Amino acid sequence: QSVSQLFEGPYSGNPEAAARRCLNSHNDWAGIEPDEKNLRVVRSVESPGGYHVTLERYIGEVPVYPGNLVVSFDREMYAHFYFSSLYLFTEKVSTAAGLSVADAEREATAYLQPADDKAIFGPESELVVWAGDNRDFALCWRVRVNYTDPAGDWEVIVDAASGQIRRAI
Repeated sequence: QSVSQLFEGPYSGNPEAAARRCLNSHNDWAGIEPDEKNLRVVRSVESPGGYHVTLERYIGEVPVYPGNLVVSFDREMYAHFYFSSLYLFTEKVSTAAGLSVADAEREATAYLQPADDKAIFGPESELVVWAGDNRDFALCWRVRVNYTDPAGDWEVIVDAASGQIRRAI
């Protein structure tokens, strides 16, 4: 969802506080309460055009992936743009992994079958609530790694309960 050509404000305070005020005035946009429990500021950037605040959805201490939104302001703190990749769901998703990060990385490596196990980068892994290609929300390990063979920056989503590969790109 995105809304462009806004001209709301001006909002007071720093860009992060302004983003929360803007979201509070549009609760229907995010579909969840825009408080620190649900949405955390992960990036706030100043550009020649103004300020851009990115927030990610969290369930407990685990981020939802994909699941962020951006609010952009001009230098006078008028909101001009909103973008969201949040997926809304009401079902409870466990945030306790049955599979260790080491096991998830082994599953990802076995799936990719690199010519040699030496990665150029990674693996770098984080526990996420995977929004799923079919909105089948599940706790997963997001494993990122770069190999020369198979060539590329890989992202492998490994189910944190079963070890099933949910996606590899």
